[in-house]
Amino acid sequence: MSIKNMWRGGKTVISSQTINDVIESLKGWYKASEWWRYVDYSPFQLMIAISMSQRTFYKQVAKFMEIFRFKYKTPEDIIKASPFELQELCKLIGMARRRALLIQQLAKIISDIGGMDSFLKLPPEKARKMLINVKGIGEKTADMILVALFNEKYFIVDSNILRVLKRLGLVPIDSNIYKAREIVEPLIPLKHRVFLHTALVSLGQRICKPSKPSCRICPLHELCPYYKNTSW
Repeated sequence: MSIKNMWRGGKTVISSQTINDVIESLKGWYKASEWWRYVDYSPFQLMIAISMSQRTFYKQVAKFMEIFRFKYKTPEDIIKASPFELQELCKLIGMARRRALLIQQLAKIISDIGGMDSFLKLPPEKARKMLINVKGIGEKTADMILVALFNEKYFIVDSNILRVLKRLGLVPIDSNIYKAREIVEPLIPLKHRVFLHTALVSLGQRICKPSKPSCRICPLHELCPYYKNTSW
């Protein structure tokens, strides 16, 4: 079943069935999900890994974390560390100075409230507000941390997911990540939100690229107006 005519007069007529069609098409293609459940990171290290994954492929973050997790196990380890040494390590993922500063800020706020155990006892909305107040942590990253550490069921939209949603015709072409989330999240069953997020991130990075997307091998091409309207 193709996705079509989902925007009429500026109003969405997307149905939950449309979203379910996308989910079912992705299930056979994308097997990995919730990568944070399969790594040997402490909650603090997991917070750092997610924070470092902004605008970076997870492969690079994984290399960074292989060193980081043995060197810095707690926020106190960061606070005691040489800023220069931390910045040198951050060169593995780029924007070293900015990322090192972000790590230091996160370590300080966690230390100030009594450590990760105290942070994890906070109501999720209070934890979210605390994270968003850290320079360099936006709403998307804060929500991803809550998904991983508090098991919140959000559908977080990043630039990769936004591109896929637009090409599928699921959101208007002028949508930003916040508008797209507002439209699509209520239609996704809670149990599938994290899967759909991770699957669409992977799809956007590997197949539905900004230029020269590999549409012919895309698991969603039968549903996709972009594919059907492109001359091959």
